[in-house]
Amino acid sequence: MKNYKFLTITALFITILLAGCSDSTNGEKAVEKNIKEVTEENTAEQIKQEIPEPYTKAIIAINNKNWELANTYLDLVLSDYPDSEYLFPTQILKGSMQVSQFRGAFDLSDIIISGTDPNSSLYDADDKATISRHIDLINDIFDKSIVEQEATFTNIVQKFKVDKDYSEYYKDIMPFSLDAHYSNLSFFENVGYPIPSDSDIEEFLNTKYNINVSHMVNEITEKPEHTNYNYLLLFYNVGLQLNDNNPKLAKDLFNLILDITTDDIYNEYRISIEKLTKNSNN
Repeated sequence: MKNYKFLTITALFITILLAGCSDSTNGEKAVEKNIKEVTEENTAEQIKQEIPEPYTKAIIAINNKNWELANTYLDLVLSDYPDSEYLFPTQILKGSMQVSQFRGAFDLSDIIISGTDPNSSLYDADDKATISRHIDLINDIFDKSIVEQEATFTNIVQKFKVDKDYSEYYKDIMPFSLDAHYSNLSFFENVGYPIPSDSDIEEFLNTKYNINVSHMVNEITEKPEHTNYNYLLLFYNVGLQLNDNNPKLAKDLFNLILDITTDDIYNEYRISIEKLTKNSNN
């Protein structure tokens, strides 16, 4: 009887011991599995957050106000990283440049229209040819910019999420000073003479572009009080510019503004869009 009890106790002890070892082994395997899963998740997150090299270089160029180089690098993000989450901020920055170019040409068109007097006896054949050349340049900028904006903002409308905070994408962009002294062609605008030269026009457009894009980049990169309010000016301007050529896209942009300002019924952009919509329906 004693031997039987001894064997029984021993067998029970061994069973418990083996069960404990099995639990321990299973526990270790579970821990290893968890570590592996967490590691894989972290790696996936790192890959997701990886900044494309040309985007980083574009930010450096933007901080140096080298807009042409910045635009080149932004194009490389679009072509070389088609699945990157940085496509959205890339298109926003490109769109800001496109809008800025359009706005400069628009301001120039106002000056040319205001200053030019077709009946002026001061204009000789060369003056008329110069004015005609300036008008052709403005129209070329308009046509090119509209096509570019349609492509860029079609993609933006498709990708934009109203409730997402995108400010992290722009954290390395430095704010710009907007002080600039340049020939604004006001004398010609008021007097109508002398006719601005080609170099005068080039200087005006380059300076206005630099001012406009600096202002626009400041606007979109400054963290706003309300989520995505930093896009209101951009979407509004583009909507107005595209309204004649692409009313559907303009409406999509206006609807984004309405969505962003849902809880702000007295927002100036919202009120303006509501007036535009009301007038177009009348």
